Formats: sequence, C-alpha cells, structure tokens
Amino acid sequence: MGKGKYMRKFLPLLLVFALALAACGGDDDDDVGSIEDAETCEDVGDIFIDEMQVLLDGLSDVELSEFTGDEQPEAMTNFETAVDEISTKSDEIGCTDEEIQTILEDNVDELEADGPVAELLLQGFQEGIESGEIFDAGN
Repeated sequence: MGKGKYMRKFLPLLLVFALALAACGGDDDDDVGSIEDAETCEDVGDIFIDEMQVLLDGLSDVELSEFTGDEQPEAMTNFETAVDEISTKSDEIGCTDEEIQTILEDNVDELEADGPVAELLLQGFQEGIESGEIFDAGN
C-alpha cells in the first residue's frame, strides 16, 4: 500500500517532466556537438535523446525515496537546464509537435535505463510517446 502512495507522488513529477521532454526533440544518426550547432529538428532530436540518456544514466543509482524531499537529484536539475536550451532551439528552428512526435517515436527505443527511477521514467516516457498523450496534455 505504501508503494502505491509513493508512486502516486512520483507520477505527477514524471508527467511534468515528460511534458518538458516532449517539447524538445527526438533523435537522428548525425552527431551534433551542442544545441547551439543544431540546424534541423533532427539535430535537436539527436541532442535531446543524448541528454535523455545522460539523465537516465544519472538516475540509475537514485532511489525513489530521494524524490520525497524538496531537492531533486542533480541529474534532473542538469537535464531541466538542457531541456530549456533544447526547447528554445526547437522553437527557433520551427519544429512542430508533429515533427517532434515522429522523431521521438522513431528513436525512443534507443534509450536504456537501469535502476528503478530510470526504468520508471523511461517507461512513462515511452508510454507517453506511443500514446501521443505527451503533446495532448501540453495543449
């Protein structure tokens, strides 16, 4: 019973986090060094997928109990900063929700997670992408 209560507290954070992710990108096989160098939606997506993997790796040793306090794990703080930059670049380039949705659908399976928090985050992200609910919830 405690686990269900715990998950209910974590899921809203996951949904907000997924909304931020969805606004930003997917993946392409071309390596772009930094978000400043991105010229296409595919570039933005490539950087986003890379940042998402960094986040998942950073959360591999994090326990769910670390989300009960006021502070969040450093990996999430770093990712939020990256997402802000990616979102800004995505807007500058003119990427649409539909373009980003397609990029994410095509590349979400490249992401790997280890550990309960990373696995839960990836599962929620994959489900949101597959259902299309991430963009619907943001509108």
